[in-house]
Amino acid sequence: MRIQIDKKAVSTFVLIILMLSSAVFGATIAYLGVITSYYNMPENTSFLIVENVAFQSPPDSSVLDATYFNVTILNPSNSALDINITSILLTVEGKNQSYTIVDTEPQLSLIQRGTRQTFRCEQNWSDLAGETVRIEPVAEEASIKSQTYLVPKVKLELTPNFNPSKSIEHFNLTIQNPSDSISNLTVSEIFVFAVSMNTTQELPYFLPISESETFQCNYNWNSLRGINATLTVKTSEGYEVSYTTDELAGAFLSIDEIKFDYTNAMYFNVTITRTGEFTGSLKVDEINVTLPDESVATSNVTISLPFNRTISYQHYWDWNAQRNKTITVKIHTEPGFTAEKTVVTPLEVVWNITDVEFDLDDVQHFLLNLTNTAVSLQNVTLTGVRIVNGTRTIIVNQTTPNLPYILKIGENTLVNCTLDWKTLDLRGKTITIIIITQEGLNLSRTFTVPSVKIQILGDDFMYGDLRDQYPNITIPIPVPYFNLTVSNSDNSLTNVTITRITIKTMNATYEIDYNLTNPVLGSSGYILRTGEIVTIMCSWDWTRYLNSDPVEVTVYTAEGFQTSKTWTLSP
Repeated sequence: MRIQIDKKAVSTFVLIILMLSSAVFGATIAYLGVITSYYNMPENTSFLIVENVAFQSPPDSSVLDATYFNVTILNPSNSALDINITSILLTVEGKNQSYTIVDTEPQLSLIQRGTRQTFRCEQNWSDLAGETVRIEPVAEEASIKSQTYLVPKVKLELTPNFNPSKSIEHFNLTIQNPSDSISNLTVSEIFVFAVSMNTTQELPYFLPISESETFQCNYNWNSLRGINATLTVKTSEGYEVSYTTDELAGAFLSIDEIKFDYTNAMYFNVTITRTGEFTGSLKVDEINVTLPDESVATSNVTISLPFNRTISYQHYWDWNAQRNKTITVKIHTEPGFTAEKTVVTPLEVVWNITDVEFDLDDVQHFLLNLTNTAVSLQNVTLTGVRIVNGTRTIIVNQTTPNLPYILKIGENTLVNCTLDWKTLDLRGKTITIIIITQEGLNLSRTFTVPSVKIQILGDDFMYGDLRDQYPNITIPIPVPYFNLTVSNSDNSLTNVTITRITIKTMNATYEIDYNLTNPVLGSSGYILRTGEIVTIMCSWDWTRYLNSDPVEVTVYTAEGFQTSKTWTLSP
């Protein structure tokens, strides 16, 4: 009887035989490689052989664990000595990158001849995924036989998105497990530097191969502006990957000044400056005023903040009943940028010395300009004026108006004080003027009394053509000039040296040639003595400025004094 042959069964059987033959052949070749190492070593040589390196990953293992790898090391029987291993060296091929590993299980120790030992090396190999590495034991006076190994290609790709036009309260991070990765992964933690992120998606999050997920990380990243941020993603499998951003663009807001208007207690002015790399649109949408009792007055606003600009905003908030209180003003923008400033609101009475005038042409008096502002809550009663100079205290006994004087809310008044301050030797001295009030709201102001007074005299700008001064002389071209009369007060303490004269128009500033004046200033200047008045003829073409904008003439001295006067030229 003819026996039928199952061709499919025979083919399967043949395939199995071939696979077994290949495995046996491969094992034989590996064995021959090791045996060859034995026989290639000279006698009395100590040597170690790295037999195998195993990374815990698919397809060799159903579970991925990137926190360690195993290395099996053989000390052959024909090695000369027992060998003490001090560390394991992992070197990345083609890169100047290596790792020395001493944390193993069991601990690195002596390997006797004819024995092998498998060590669990506690080295996270996430950064080495896909690299070719060489792993060798480190031992004194021993030769090493090893080969290269391919680290499993476990991979996550990170794409962060920090968008200051949307929000600085959060950012997005897209995590992709690419198709060429060998394993599914489970995202367990996300860090910015060492700060763990709170995400909208619950962690851990399973991420299969070829899939991606965008995580919203709820974190105010304003403090990262202008720096390179490092993001790290860790997985339950021990794999982790980091990404360092470019410098993050952002905006920096500052409240430079909070100024209260002393004519109106219904608002204050806020000066805001915006700087930073972010050039997009930015608007303040909220202003908060926090009082000492922590109550907050919130105002919804819309204030555009131009890129790299400073603006002033009038914020309406009635501070009339909040006198002498410490408040914090905070601004908030739509993306979440903020700034704040703490100030103290004005006192119940806001009054001041607006101006002080000591005129060297009247050394028997000086003037005080005093103002009790419109936001004051009461009048002020002036009762005395004192001057402190060093250890001296000088009492002013006579004033106009007479003291006591009630300075009403919103009033500005000029107090003429009678005092022979020349005889008291106050010229050029630094003094403190103190205003005494009945309510105890005393004011003081430090002031330096002038020692020299130079001034430009004349209400009209005196100009002409030099040809008119010399009618009997033929001068073929116009020679325009002007006369400048300058005085040095009788009560000045010193002579001064005029060195420069300038004329400022709306468009330019001209300096008079000191060699074209009469008297000639020259490089050494003109000495104007105490009590002297001099008229200086200056060459300058005034014809272009008739019926034009005002011109300002300034006289400078070598001693640092100067005086100016403005005229409008008329034909």
